[in-house]
Amino acid sequence: MKNTIKVLGIIAIVALIGCIFTSCEEEEKENDGITISGTPKIGNKITAKISGKYLSGPRWEISENGGVTWINLTSTSNDSPIGTNEKEITIPATAKWIEGGTEGKFIRAWIYLNSSDTIRSNVLGPIQP
Repeated sequence: MKNTIKVLGIIAIVALIGCIFTSCEEEEKENDGITISGTPKIGNKITAKISGKYLSGPRWEISENGGVTWINLTSTSNDSPIGTNEKEITIPATAKWIEGGTEGKFIRAWIYLNSSDTIRSNVLGPIQP
């Protein structure tokens, strides 16, 4: 009987400790992210909205199929600030390293959170003429 009470006491203590740990709220983490919006059409402006803290960006990329291989567009374009944590880019018809122009391709943006971590935006496309 004494052993049963001891076991139940230990179970109660473990349960109490578990409840304390699970009920503790973690500090709210800033919602870091980037989204882009606009109509993906040559000559149109695409807007990147960035939330949270970030080191640099956005970098703009074009992809043949919205898949794995992305080509950096930043060096060939003029993205400009339009507000706090917002930048926009005009989709060019042609860009360095993008064979066949940008028509039919996909666009996204990304930011550096720190020296090693990045977050990528949603993908827009295909880019219309």
